[in-house]
Amino acid sequence: MHAQTTRKTFGSKLLSMFLATALLVTIFMPMPLGVSAAPPVTPTPVDRYSVVDGRILPASLAGDTSDWVEIAQSGGYSLIVRKVVLPLGKVVFDDRNIDAYQISSVRNLVNGWFKNTLPKTARLRSFSVMSDANTTNGIGYWGVISNPYNSGYSQPTGIKASTGDDVAFLLSFAEAAMFCSNRYALTSTTVADSPALAKKNFNKLTPPGKPAELEDFWWGRTGGHNSGTNKTATSIGTHASPFLSGAVYASSSRAAYPYVRPALWVNSGIFQTWGTVNVTCIDIDTEDVLKFKTFTVPEGPYGPYDAEPIRFYLPGVLSPDSDPIEGSLLGGDVIDIIYLYKRGMGTVTIIHHNIWDDVEITRSFFYAWAGDYGPYPPEDFIGFGDGELLDGSDPPSGELDVDQAITIIYGYHRELVTINVVHVDSFGFEFYREVNYAPVGPYGPYGPLEGLDGEWDPDSDPVQGITHTTGVVLTIRFIYAL
Repeated sequence: MHAQTTRKTFGSKLLSMFLATALLVTIFMPMPLGVSAAPPVTPTPVDRYSVVDGRILPASLAGDTSDWVEIAQSGGYSLIVRKVVLPLGKVVFDDRNIDAYQISSVRNLVNGWFKNTLPKTARLRSFSVMSDANTTNGIGYWGVISNPYNSGYSQPTGIKASTGDDVAFLLSFAEAAMFCSNRYALTSTTVADSPALAKKNFNKLTPPGKPAELEDFWWGRTGGHNSGTNKTATSIGTHASPFLSGAVYASSSRAAYPYVRPALWVNSGIFQTWGTVNVTCIDIDTEDVLKFKTFTVPEGPYGPYDAEPIRFYLPGVLSPDSDPIEGSLLGGDVIDIIYLYKRGMGTVTIIHHNIWDDVEITRSFFYAWAGDYGPYPPEDFIGFGDGELLDGSDPPSGELDVDQAITIIYGYHRELVTINVVHVDSFGFEFYREVNYAPVGPYGPYGPLEGLDGEWDPDSDPVQGITHTTGVVLTIRFIYAL
Protein backbone atom coordinates (compact mmCIF):
# COMPACT_ATOMS: atom_id res chain seq x y z
CA MET A 1 0.00 0.00 0.00
CA HIS A 2 1.35 3.39 -0.93
CA ALA A 3 1.87 5.67 2.02
CA GLN A 4 -0.58 8.52 2.37
CA THR A 5 0.96 11.97 2.72
CA THR A 6 -0.85 14.16 5.24
CA ARG A 7 0.21 17.74 5.87
CA LYS A 8 -1.28 19.11 9.10
CA THR A 9 -0.46 22.66 8.07
CA PHE A 10 -1.47 22.18 4.43
CA GLY A 11 -5.04 23.38 4.94
CA SER A 12 -4.07 26.70 6.48
CA LYS A 13 -1.36 27.38 3.89
CA LEU A 14 -3.69 26.53 1.06
CA LEU A 15 -6.45 28.66 2.56
CA SER A 16 -4.12 31.65 2.78
CA MET A 17 -3.15 31.24 -0.83
CA PHE A 18 -6.81 30.99 -1.91
CA LEU A 19 -7.75 34.10 0.03
CA ALA A 20 -4.99 35.92 -1.84
CA THR A 21 -6.27 34.68 -5.18
CA ALA A 22 -10.05 34.80 -4.82
CA LEU A 23 -10.71 34.43 -8.52
CA LEU A 24 -8.86 31.14 -8.68
CA VAL A 25 -10.79 29.90 -5.66
CA THR A 26 -14.02 30.42 -7.57
CA ILE A 27 -12.93 29.01 -10.88
CA PHE A 28 -10.26 26.51 -10.09
CA MET A 29 -10.53 24.50 -6.88
CA PRO A 30 -13.52 25.36 -4.68
CA MET A 31 -12.88 22.76 -1.99
CA PRO A 32 -13.73 23.37 1.68
CA LEU A 33 -10.90 22.31 3.93
CA GLY A 34 -12.89 20.77 6.75
CA VAL A 35 -14.30 17.83 4.82
CA SER A 36 -14.33 14.48 6.57
CA ALA A 37 -12.18 11.62 5.31
CA ALA A 38 -13.24 9.60 2.29
CA PRO A 39 -14.33 5.95 2.72
CA PRO A 40 -11.53 3.42 3.37
CA VAL A 41 -9.45 2.74 0.29
CA THR A 42 -7.00 0.18 -1.02
CA PRO A 43 -4.26 1.13 -3.50
CA THR A 44 -5.14 -1.18 -6.37
CA PRO A 45 -8.25 -2.15 -8.33
CA VAL A 46 -9.50 -5.70 -8.47
CA ASP A 47 -7.43 -8.37 -10.18
CA ARG A 48 -8.99 -8.10 -13.62
CA TYR A 49 -7.13 -4.84 -14.23
CA SER A 50 -3.40 -4.31 -14.37
CA VAL A 51 -1.54 -1.04 -14.57
CA VAL A 52 1.26 -1.27 -17.13
CA ASP A 53 4.37 0.60 -18.14
CA GLY A 54 2.41 1.84 -21.11
CA ARG A 55 3.36 1.24 -24.68
CA ILE A 56 3.23 4.15 -27.08
CA LEU A 57 0.87 3.80 -30.02
CA PRO A 58 2.31 6.08 -32.72
CA ALA A 59 -0.03 8.47 -34.44
CA SER A 60 0.69 6.66 -37.71
CA LEU A 61 -0.79 3.45 -36.28
CA ALA A 62 -3.60 5.25 -34.49
CA GLY A 63 -4.69 7.15 -37.58
CA ASP A 64 -4.87 10.26 -35.40
CA THR A 65 -2.78 13.41 -35.17
CA SER A 66 -1.47 12.36 -31.74
CA ASP A 67 0.26 9.36 -30.26
CA TRP A 68 -1.66 7.39 -27.63
CA VAL A 69 -0.35 5.91 -24.38
CA GLU A 70 -1.41 2.58 -22.90
CA ILE A 71 -2.05 2.91 -19.16
CA ALA A 72 -3.83 -0.33 -18.16
CA GLN A 73 -4.99 -3.69 -19.41
CA SER A 74 -7.97 -5.91 -18.80
CA GLY A 75 -7.95 -9.31 -20.45
CA GLY A 76 -7.00 -8.79 -24.09
CA TYR A 77 -7.87 -5.10 -24.05
CA SER A 78 -5.87 -1.95 -23.37
CA LEU A 79 -6.97 1.34 -21.87
CA ILE A 80 -5.26 4.11 -23.84
CA VAL A 81 -5.28 7.89 -23.49
CA ARG A 82 -4.41 10.52 -26.05
CA LYS A 83 -0.88 11.84 -25.56
CA VAL A 84 -1.93 15.30 -26.69
CA VAL A 85 -5.20 16.85 -25.54
CA LEU A 86 -7.87 17.58 -28.14
CA PRO A 87 -7.40 20.87 -29.98
CA LEU A 88 -10.48 22.35 -28.29
CA GLY A 89 -8.67 24.69 -25.94
CA LYS A 90 -9.80 25.05 -22.34
CA VAL A 91 -13.42 24.13 -21.83
CA VAL A 92 -16.00 23.95 -19.06
CA PHE A 93 -17.21 20.60 -17.77
CA ASP A 94 -20.69 22.05 -18.03
CA ASP A 95 -21.81 25.65 -17.54
CA ARG A 96 -25.03 24.64 -15.79
CA ASN A 97 -23.30 23.95 -12.47
CA ILE A 98 -23.67 20.17 -12.75
CA ASP A 99 -21.17 17.37 -12.19
CA ALA A 100 -23.00 14.53 -13.97
CA TYR A 101 -20.81 13.32 -16.82
CA GLN A 102 -23.74 11.54 -18.52
CA ILE A 103 -25.41 14.85 -19.37
CA SER A 104 -22.38 17.13 -19.48
CA SER A 105 -21.22 19.28 -22.36
CA VAL A 106 -17.70 17.84 -22.10
CA ARG A 107 -19.12 14.37 -22.80
CA ASN A 108 -20.73 15.83 -25.93
CA LEU A 109 -17.36 17.22 -26.99
CA VAL A 110 -15.68 13.82 -26.56
CA ASN A 111 -18.45 12.04 -28.47
CA GLY A 112 -18.38 14.65 -31.22
CA TRP A 113 -14.64 14.28 -31.65
CA PHE A 114 -14.83 10.48 -31.94
CA LYS A 115 -17.85 10.40 -34.22
CA ASN A 116 -17.03 13.35 -36.45
CA THR A 117 -13.48 14.67 -36.10
CA LEU A 118 -11.36 11.53 -35.83
CA PRO A 119 -10.76 10.44 -39.45
CA LYS A 120 -13.24 7.83 -40.64
CA THR A 121 -10.31 5.68 -41.76
CA ALA A 122 -8.47 5.95 -38.43
CA ARG A 123 -7.03 2.60 -37.42
CA LEU A 124 -8.29 3.27 -33.88
CA ARG A 125 -11.82 2.65 -35.10
CA SER A 126 -10.99 -0.93 -36.10
CA PHE A 127 -9.87 -1.80 -32.57
CA SER A 128 -12.06 0.30 -30.28
CA VAL A 129 -14.67 -1.43 -28.12
CA MET A 130 -17.55 -0.36 -25.92
CA SER A 131 -17.24 -0.14 -22.15
CA ASP A 132 -19.37 0.72 -19.15
CA ALA A 133 -17.53 4.02 -18.57
CA ASN A 134 -20.77 6.02 -18.78
CA THR A 135 -22.63 3.98 -16.18
CA THR A 136 -22.93 4.91 -12.52
CA ASN A 137 -20.55 2.14 -11.53
CA GLY A 138 -18.13 3.14 -14.28
CA ILE A 139 -18.06 6.79 -13.25
CA GLY A 140 -17.22 6.05 -9.63
CA TYR A 141 -16.71 8.46 -6.76
CA TRP A 142 -14.26 11.24 -6.03
CA GLY A 143 -11.56 10.25 -3.55
CA VAL A 144 -12.40 6.54 -3.89
CA ILE A 145 -9.99 4.32 -5.78
CA SER A 146 -11.40 0.91 -4.88
CA ASN A 147 -14.36 -0.70 -3.22
CA PRO A 148 -15.98 -4.14 -3.21
CA TYR A 149 -17.84 -3.29 -6.41
CA ASN A 150 -14.77 -2.07 -8.29
CA SER A 151 -16.49 1.26 -8.76
CA GLY A 152 -14.86 3.79 -11.04
CA TYR A 153 -13.03 1.36 -13.30
CA SER A 154 -14.54 1.05 -16.75
CA GLN A 155 -14.77 -2.47 -18.07
CA PRO A 156 -14.46 -3.23 -21.81
CA THR A 157 -17.38 -5.23 -23.15
CA GLY A 158 -15.52 -6.63 -26.15
CA ILE A 159 -18.21 -5.29 -28.48
CA LYS A 160 -16.51 -3.57 -31.40
CA ALA A 161 -17.54 0.01 -31.93
CA SER A 162 -16.01 2.04 -34.73
CA THR A 163 -18.26 5.00 -33.99
CA GLY A 164 -21.02 6.05 -31.63
CA ASP A 165 -21.47 7.67 -28.25
CA ASP A 166 -19.39 6.72 -25.21
CA VAL A 167 -16.82 4.71 -27.13
CA ALA A 168 -14.39 7.46 -26.22
CA PHE A 169 -14.63 8.86 -22.70
CA LEU A 170 -12.72 10.70 -19.99
CA LEU A 171 -10.75 8.96 -17.25
CA SER A 172 -12.49 8.45 -13.94
CA PHE A 173 -10.98 9.51 -10.63
CA ALA A 174 -9.94 5.91 -9.86
CA GLU A 175 -8.47 5.26 -13.33
CA ALA A 176 -6.44 8.45 -13.27
CA ALA A 177 -5.29 7.81 -9.69
CA MET A 178 -4.14 4.25 -10.29
CA PHE A 179 -3.06 4.33 -13.94
CA CYS A 180 -1.97 7.85 -14.89
CA SER A 181 -1.02 10.45 -12.26
CA ASN A 182 1.55 11.47 -9.68
CA ARG A 183 -0.83 11.89 -6.74
CA TYR A 184 -4.49 11.67 -5.95
CA ALA A 185 -6.74 13.25 -3.36
CA LEU A 186 -8.21 11.34 -0.47
CA THR A 187 -9.85 14.45 0.94
CA SER A 188 -9.62 18.12 0.05
CA THR A 189 -6.58 18.38 2.33
CA THR A 190 -5.01 14.95 2.00
CA VAL A 191 -3.30 13.38 -0.98
CA ALA A 192 -1.51 10.10 -1.57
CA ASP A 193 1.22 9.07 -3.97
CA SER A 194 0.09 7.19 -7.05
CA PRO A 195 1.71 3.85 -7.98
CA ALA A 196 5.11 4.06 -9.66
CA LEU A 197 3.76 2.91 -13.03
CA ALA A 198 0.99 5.49 -12.89
CA LYS A 199 3.66 8.17 -12.47
CA LYS A 200 5.61 6.81 -15.44
CA ASN A 201 2.50 6.84 -17.60
CA PHE A 202 1.63 10.37 -16.54
CA ASN A 203 5.07 11.59 -17.55
CA LYS A 204 4.62 10.10 -21.05
CA LEU A 205 1.78 12.53 -21.73
CA THR A 206 2.27 15.92 -23.28
CA PRO A 207 1.31 18.63 -20.75
CA PRO A 208 -1.70 20.49 -22.10
CA GLY A 209 -0.80 23.94 -20.82
CA LYS A 210 1.62 25.95 -18.78
CA PRO A 211 2.06 24.81 -15.17
CA ALA A 212 3.26 28.26 -14.15
CA GLU A 213 -0.07 29.70 -15.26
CA LEU A 214 -2.08 26.94 -13.57
CA GLU A 215 -3.40 25.70 -16.91
CA ASP A 216 -1.87 22.24 -16.94
CA PHE A 217 -4.78 19.89 -16.22
CA TRP A 218 -7.66 18.15 -17.97
CA TRP A 219 -11.12 16.86 -17.15
CA GLY A 220 -12.10 13.45 -15.77
CA ARG A 221 -15.58 11.99 -15.77
CA THR A 222 -16.13 11.58 -12.02
CA GLY A 223 -18.08 14.20 -10.10
CA GLY A 224 -15.93 16.18 -7.68
CA HIS A 225 -15.94 16.89 -3.95
CA ASN A 226 -18.55 19.62 -3.73
CA SER A 227 -18.52 22.80 -1.70
CA GLY A 228 -21.95 24.15 -0.98
CA THR A 229 -23.82 24.76 -4.21
CA ASN A 230 -20.70 24.98 -6.37
CA LYS A 231 -20.44 21.72 -8.38
CA THR A 232 -17.02 20.35 -9.25
CA ALA A 233 -15.65 17.55 -11.39
CA THR A 234 -12.48 15.52 -11.33
CA SER A 235 -9.49 17.06 -13.06
CA ILE A 236 -5.98 15.70 -13.55
CA GLY A 237 -2.79 17.76 -13.64
CA THR A 238 -1.30 20.68 -11.78
CA HIS A 239 -3.67 22.34 -9.32
CA ALA A 240 -2.80 25.68 -7.70
CA SER A 241 0.17 24.32 -5.78
CA PRO A 242 3.38 22.40 -6.50
CA PHE A 243 2.14 19.96 -3.89
CA LEU A 244 -0.66 19.04 -6.29
CA SER A 245 1.55 18.64 -9.36
CA GLY A 246 0.19 15.87 -11.53
CA ALA A 247 -2.60 15.23 -9.05
CA VAL A 248 -6.09 13.86 -9.47
CA TYR A 249 -8.14 16.56 -7.85
CA ALA A 250 -11.18 18.62 -8.83
CA SER A 251 -12.16 21.86 -10.49
CA SER A 252 -15.32 23.91 -10.73
CA SER A 253 -17.53 22.38 -13.42
CA ARG A 254 -18.04 25.88 -14.81
CA ALA A 255 -14.32 26.68 -14.92
CA ALA A 256 -12.89 27.00 -18.43
CA TYR A 257 -9.38 25.99 -17.45
CA PRO A 258 -9.15 22.19 -17.98
CA TYR A 259 -8.55 20.59 -21.35
CA VAL A 260 -9.99 17.41 -22.86
CA ARG A 261 -7.90 14.24 -23.13
CA PRO A 262 -10.03 11.28 -24.34
CA ALA A 263 -9.49 7.65 -23.46
CA LEU A 264 -10.46 4.47 -25.30
CA TRP A 265 -10.65 0.77 -24.62
CA VAL A 266 -9.08 -1.02 -27.58
CA ASN A 267 -8.11 -4.53 -28.49
CA SER A 268 -4.47 -4.88 -27.42
CA GLY A 269 -3.58 -6.09 -30.90
CA ILE A 270 -3.58 -2.46 -31.99
CA PHE A 271 0.09 -2.27 -31.02
CA GLN A 272 0.95 -4.92 -33.62
CA THR A 273 1.03 -4.59 -37.38
CA TRP A 274 0.71 -8.29 -37.97
CA GLY A 275 -1.61 -11.14 -37.14
CA THR A 276 -1.34 -14.90 -36.87
CA VAL A 277 -2.96 -17.52 -39.06
CA ASN A 278 -3.05 -21.06 -37.68
CA VAL A 279 -3.98 -23.94 -39.97
CA THR A 280 -4.85 -27.15 -38.15
CA CYS A 281 -5.60 -30.48 -39.84
CA ILE A 282 -7.54 -32.91 -37.64
CA ASP A 283 -8.51 -36.56 -38.01
CA ILE A 284 -12.30 -36.37 -37.75
CA ASP A 285 -12.55 -39.80 -36.09
CA THR A 286 -9.65 -39.78 -33.64
CA GLU A 287 -9.41 -35.98 -33.22
CA ASP A 288 -5.64 -36.32 -33.58
CA VAL A 289 -3.83 -33.31 -35.02
CA LEU A 290 -2.36 -34.49 -38.31
CA LYS A 291 -0.62 -31.27 -39.25
CA PHE A 292 -0.30 -27.79 -37.77
CA LYS A 293 1.17 -24.71 -39.38
CA THR A 294 1.30 -21.14 -38.15
CA PHE A 295 1.96 -18.05 -40.24
CA THR A 296 2.77 -14.47 -39.31
CA VAL A 297 0.80 -12.28 -41.69
CA PRO A 298 0.99 -8.49 -42.15
CA GLU A 299 -2.14 -6.57 -41.29
CA GLY A 300 -4.50 -6.62 -44.24
CA PRO A 301 -5.62 -9.39 -46.59
CA TYR A 302 -4.80 -13.01 -45.83
CA GLY A 303 -5.34 -16.31 -47.60
CA PRO A 304 -6.69 -18.28 -49.14
CA TYR A 305 -5.34 -21.17 -47.10
CA ASP A 306 -6.62 -24.26 -48.88
CA ALA A 307 -6.66 -27.75 -47.48
CA GLU A 308 -3.35 -29.47 -48.03
CA PRO A 309 -3.31 -33.07 -49.26
CA ILE A 310 -2.33 -35.48 -46.51
CA ARG A 311 -1.28 -38.97 -47.50
CA PHE A 312 -3.69 -41.73 -46.54
CA TYR A 313 -6.55 -39.23 -46.10
CA LEU A 314 -9.39 -37.98 -48.25
CA PRO A 315 -9.37 -34.26 -49.12
CA GLY A 316 -9.83 -32.00 -46.07
CA VAL A 317 -13.19 -30.38 -45.39
CA LEU A 318 -13.47 -27.00 -43.65
CA SER A 319 -14.74 -27.39 -40.09
CA PRO A 320 -17.93 -25.55 -39.10
CA ASP A 321 -15.87 -24.07 -36.24
CA SER A 322 -13.19 -22.71 -38.58
CA ASP A 323 -12.48 -19.09 -39.35
CA PRO A 324 -12.71 -18.15 -43.05
CA ILE A 325 -9.83 -19.35 -45.20
CA GLU A 326 -9.34 -15.84 -46.59
CA GLY A 327 -10.26 -12.34 -45.57
CA SER A 328 -8.69 -9.40 -43.80
CA LEU A 329 -7.02 -9.35 -40.41
CA LEU A 330 -5.99 -6.65 -37.99
CA GLY A 331 -2.89 -6.47 -35.85
CA GLY A 332 -2.99 -9.05 -33.09
CA ASP A 333 -5.76 -11.07 -34.75
CA VAL A 334 -5.46 -14.85 -34.51
CA ILE A 335 -7.18 -16.64 -37.37
CA ASP A 336 -7.80 -20.34 -36.69
CA ILE A 337 -8.49 -22.32 -39.85
CA ILE A 338 -9.48 -25.92 -39.18
CA TYR A 339 -9.75 -28.70 -41.72
CA LEU A 340 -11.23 -32.10 -40.95
CA TYR A 341 -9.81 -35.21 -42.61
CA LYS A 342 -11.17 -38.72 -42.86
CA ARG A 343 -8.80 -41.59 -43.46
CA GLY A 344 -9.26 -43.13 -46.88
CA MET A 345 -9.40 -46.82 -47.79
CA GLY A 346 -7.90 -49.21 -50.30
CA THR A 347 -8.44 -52.88 -51.10
CA VAL A 348 -6.41 -55.98 -50.31
CA THR A 349 -6.81 -59.25 -52.22
CA ILE A 350 -5.01 -62.39 -51.01
CA ILE A 351 -4.77 -65.35 -53.39
CA HIS A 352 -3.55 -68.81 -52.38
CA HIS A 353 -2.55 -70.69 -55.55
CA ASN A 354 -2.09 -74.42 -56.07
CA ILE A 355 1.04 -74.53 -58.18
CA TRP A 356 0.74 -78.29 -58.82
CA ASP A 357 -2.66 -78.03 -60.46
CA ASP A 358 -2.43 -74.34 -61.46
CA VAL A 359 -5.72 -73.46 -59.70
CA GLU A 360 -6.67 -71.22 -56.82
CA ILE A 361 -7.08 -72.72 -53.40
CA THR A 362 -8.80 -69.68 -51.85
CA ARG A 363 -9.17 -65.94 -52.50
CA SER A 364 -9.92 -63.20 -49.93
CA PHE A 365 -10.97 -59.62 -50.70
CA PHE A 366 -11.50 -56.81 -48.18
CA TYR A 367 -11.24 -53.05 -47.65
CA ALA A 368 -8.47 -51.70 -45.47
CA TRP A 369 -7.65 -48.29 -44.03
CA ALA A 370 -5.04 -46.42 -45.97
CA GLY A 371 -1.68 -46.41 -44.26
CA ASP A 372 0.29 -49.34 -42.98
CA TYR A 373 -1.07 -52.74 -43.93
CA GLY A 374 -0.08 -56.30 -43.12
CA PRO A 375 1.78 -58.37 -42.68
CA TYR A 376 -0.45 -60.98 -44.31
CA PRO A 377 1.42 -64.33 -44.02
CA PRO A 378 0.73 -67.53 -46.01
CA GLU A 379 -1.77 -70.01 -44.61
CA ASP A 380 -1.56 -73.74 -43.87
CA PHE A 381 -3.44 -76.09 -46.17
CA ILE A 382 -3.63 -79.86 -45.66
CA GLY A 383 -1.67 -81.63 -48.33
CA PHE A 384 0.36 -78.59 -49.28
CA GLY A 385 3.75 -77.38 -48.32
CA ASP A 386 4.65 -73.89 -47.09
CA GLY A 387 3.38 -71.00 -49.23
CA GLU A 388 5.82 -68.88 -51.14
CA LEU A 389 5.33 -65.36 -52.54
CA LEU A 390 4.96 -65.58 -56.30
CA ASP A 391 6.35 -63.22 -58.91
CA GLY A 392 3.92 -60.38 -59.59
CA SER A 393 2.66 -60.30 -56.02
CA ASP A 394 2.58 -57.14 -53.93
CA PRO A 395 4.53 -57.26 -50.66
CA PRO A 396 2.74 -58.93 -47.71
CA SER A 397 3.15 -55.66 -45.72
CA GLY A 398 3.77 -52.02 -46.53
CA GLU A 399 1.80 -48.82 -47.09
CA LEU A 400 -1.61 -48.65 -48.73
CA ASP A 401 -2.64 -45.40 -50.41
CA VAL A 402 -6.21 -44.21 -50.82
CA ASP A 403 -8.03 -46.30 -53.47
CA GLN A 404 -4.95 -48.43 -54.07
CA ALA A 405 -5.51 -52.14 -54.79
CA ILE A 406 -3.02 -54.56 -53.27
CA THR A 407 -2.88 -58.18 -54.50
CA ILE A 408 -0.81 -60.69 -52.52
CA ILE A 409 -0.29 -64.09 -54.16
CA TYR A 410 1.07 -67.13 -52.38
CA GLY A 411 1.90 -70.33 -54.28
CA TYR A 412 1.73 -73.77 -52.71
CA HIS A 413 3.21 -77.10 -53.84
CA ARG A 414 1.37 -80.28 -53.00
CA GLU A 415 3.08 -82.63 -50.57
CA LEU A 416 4.19 -85.78 -52.55
CA VAL A 417 4.39 -89.52 -52.08
CA THR A 418 6.58 -91.94 -54.15
CA ILE A 419 4.87 -94.73 -56.08
CA ASN A 420 7.09 -97.43 -57.57
CA VAL A 421 5.43 -99.64 -60.21
CA VAL A 422 7.57 -102.77 -60.64
CA HIS A 423 7.18 -105.29 -63.46
CA VAL A 424 8.69 -108.82 -62.87
CA ASP A 425 8.56 -112.17 -64.69
CA SER A 426 7.32 -115.41 -63.18
CA PHE A 427 10.78 -116.11 -61.82
CA GLY A 428 10.83 -112.80 -59.93
CA PHE A 429 13.19 -111.04 -62.26
CA GLU A 430 12.46 -107.30 -62.49
CA PHE A 431 12.62 -106.20 -66.08
CA TYR A 432 11.01 -102.75 -65.80
CA ARG A 433 10.34 -100.14 -63.10
CA GLU A 434 8.36 -96.89 -63.13
CA VAL A 435 8.94 -94.29 -60.42
CA ASN A 436 5.96 -91.90 -59.99
CA TYR A 437 5.41 -88.93 -57.68
CA ALA A 438 1.90 -88.02 -56.67
CA PRO A 439 0.43 -85.54 -54.20
CA VAL A 440 -0.89 -86.76 -50.91
CA GLY A 441 -4.43 -87.94 -51.42
CA PRO A 442 -5.99 -90.25 -54.03
CA TYR A 443 -3.67 -92.15 -56.39
CA GLY A 444 -4.03 -94.72 -59.17
CA PRO A 445 -5.19 -96.88 -60.62
CA TYR A 446 -1.95 -98.28 -62.02
CA GLY A 447 -2.03 -101.25 -64.45
CA PRO A 448 0.31 -103.70 -66.24
CA LEU A 449 2.31 -102.70 -69.25
CA GLU A 450 0.19 -102.16 -72.30
CA GLY A 451 0.07 -105.23 -74.59
CA LEU A 452 1.30 -107.63 -71.91
CA ASP A 453 -0.77 -109.92 -69.75
CA GLY A 454 0.35 -109.02 -66.28
CA GLU A 455 -1.30 -109.64 -62.96
CA TRP A 456 -1.12 -107.55 -59.84
CA ASP A 457 0.82 -109.13 -57.01
CA PRO A 458 -1.52 -109.08 -54.01
CA ASP A 459 1.52 -108.99 -51.74
CA SER A 460 2.33 -105.48 -53.09
CA ASP A 461 0.55 -102.18 -52.43
CA PRO A 462 -2.93 -101.65 -53.98
CA VAL A 463 -3.10 -100.33 -57.54
CA GLN A 464 -5.19 -97.38 -56.25
CA GLY A 465 -6.08 -95.83 -52.93
CA ILE A 466 -5.54 -92.76 -50.73
CA THR A 467 -2.42 -91.53 -49.03
CA HIS A 468 -2.54 -89.25 -46.00
CA THR A 469 1.00 -88.19 -45.24
CA THR A 470 3.94 -86.98 -47.22
CA GLY A 471 7.05 -89.14 -47.61
CA VAL A 472 5.15 -92.40 -48.15
CA VAL A 473 6.77 -94.88 -50.61
CA LEU A 474 4.40 -97.35 -52.28
CA THR A 475 5.46 -100.34 -54.34
CA ILE A 476 2.97 -101.86 -56.75
CA ARG A 477 4.11 -105.06 -58.44
CA PHE A 478 2.88 -106.76 -61.62
CA ILE A 479 3.88 -110.35 -62.52
CA TYR A 480 4.13 -111.56 -66.12
CA ALA A 481 4.19 -115.14 -67.43
CA LEU A 482 6.78 -114.77 -70.19
